[in-house]
Amino acid sequence: MKKRNKEEVLSGQRIKIAALLTGISLLLLSGCGNKAQEAEGSQGQTDIAVTATEQTAAAEEQAETVDPETLDYAYRLHITINPEFRLYLDEQSKVVAVTCLNQDAEDLFSETDLTGMDLEKAMPVIIQQAVAKEYLADGKNITIDLEKSTESGQADTVEQVIAAAVTAELKEQGVDAVLELQDAGTPVAIEGADTGAGETVPDKTDNTGNGSATNVSQKTKCSACDGTGICQECKGGTAPCKRCGGSLWETCSTCGGSGRQTCPGCGGSGVDATSGTSCRHCGGSGGNTCQQCGGSGGKSCSICHGKGVISDDCILCHGDKKCTVCGGSGEL
Repeated sequence: MKKRNKEEVLSGQRIKIAALLTGISLLLLSGCGNKAQEAEGSQGQTDIAVTATEQTAAAEEQAETVDPETLDYAYRLHITINPEFRLYLDEQSKVVAVTCLNQDAEDLFSETDLTGMDLEKAMPVIIQQAVAKEYLADGKNITIDLEKSTESGQADTVEQVIAAAVTAELKEQGVDAVLELQDAGTPVAIEGADTGAGETVPDKTDNTGNGSATNVSQKTKCSACDGTGICQECKGGTAPCKRCGGSLWETCSTCGGSGRQTCPGCGGSGVDATSGTSCRHCGGSGGNTCQQCGGSGGKSCSICHGKGVISDDCILCHGDKKCTVCGGSGEL
């Protein structure tokens, strides 16, 4: 009886162990299935994300490679400072595209986007960036060539906007640069704007014998000599000598021109401090003949040599009398 009971117990334990192993196997198989499904879902999401990224990159690349010349623009500005670039404008003078033509232009617009900006606001931004990045400074030129895509464009109005915006911003920045405006390569002048533009002169006669008026750019007035063409240090050889002031006489620095100096023995009192008698150095006068000038009070000016004006000794022109910036022309 005991032996049979022991066998029954062992049989029951075997059944329990088998059931337990079966349950564990089912759980493992279920987990593997879930993981496979999760891995498959994750891979699908990754594929979708990669596809979306590739599509975005392709769209951006396509946008970047769009030729601005194919856009619907009314005006094109070819701007040269040191950076060289083009602005494309619509009929409302809004910027629709910017094309950089050299590395300096890429640097100029590395942190600036003018797209959608009005021209009168875009031009000051360009000047500000050019000054900040040291592309634009005193004496530099800004050349802007305006071309119309259609005959309906009001180029004169655009030119006025450019001139007003650029000159105002240059003044604000304190930069003495020169604006040169061109219309399809032909220099133009803008009335009422201090751009260095010049007067209207007759153009060459055409085949019909009729002359036409063409605005041409005149050289700007030299800022160093204010257009006079003469050296501003010596005023063209007429400025008074800085040493003698034009008197031809160089006053003695020791006696101040009196020819006498205080007696060093009595300090000017004329009395010997020890004996109380007249000073034996000055004879009681309190002063002696100036040892520096010998009593003359000075000498002929050693700078101008009797000319009374700044001439050969001018530190700028060295006697040439002409402005060293413009060479005497008064223009740049």
